[in-house]
Amino acid sequence: MSRRALCISGSLCLVAAFTATTVHAANYARTYLVNDVLLPTSNSQSTSYAIDVDGDGFIENNFGQILAALTAQGIDLNGSMDSAVASGSIVHLVRLQSTDAFLNNDPAAQATWCVGVPT
Repeated sequence: MSRRALCISGSLCLVAAFTATTVHAANYARTYLVNDVLLPTSNSQSTSYAIDVDGDGFIENNFGQILAALTAQGIDLNGSMDSAVASGSIVHLVRLQSTDAFLNNDPAAQATWCVGVPT
């Protein structure tokens, strides 16, 4: 089992353990169990996690800025998230599918994010 970081728009970065499986000859998949969620705790992190969501040429992450403001008020968001993931009260699974066996270059790759049942 390997670990890989997946940065997702919407203010978070996931660190996940994955197992590789081959679905059939032209379709490859990896399934990830998310074991770490990183939330932005500063405006610079919020900007580094941002993407151009609406195609206007500007990156945005308003939700990340809200999380950074809450952190500035003394709220430990990442500590709470770490505890929730470690205890199993938050369970996320991500499945990536591609025609590229190495999942490096496929403009039509698909990702499915599933919320699991708390353990």
